[in-house]
Amino acid sequence: FAITRSGTYVFFLDNGQIWKQKPADSNRFRLSKKRDYTVKVIQGAISGYRLEIEEMRRSMLIERIK
Repeated sequence: FAITRSGTYVFFLDNGQIWKQKPADSNRFRLSKKRDYTVKVIQGAISGYRLEIEEMRRSMLIERIK
C-alpha cells in the first residue's frame, strides 16, 4: 500500500488490481508498512465497494483505479 498526500490509502493487490480509499471515507487509522495485510473487497449493498482489513477487523470505502 501507499499513502497519498491527503492521507488516504492506495492498495496494490496481488491480482494486479489497484484500489484507493475514497476521500469522503471518515475511517482513519494507521497501517504498518512493515507488515502484510489480508484484505477483502466487498461490494456495497446499494453501491460502491468496501475494503476489509481482516487483521484489524476494520473496513473503508474504496474505488477502483485499475
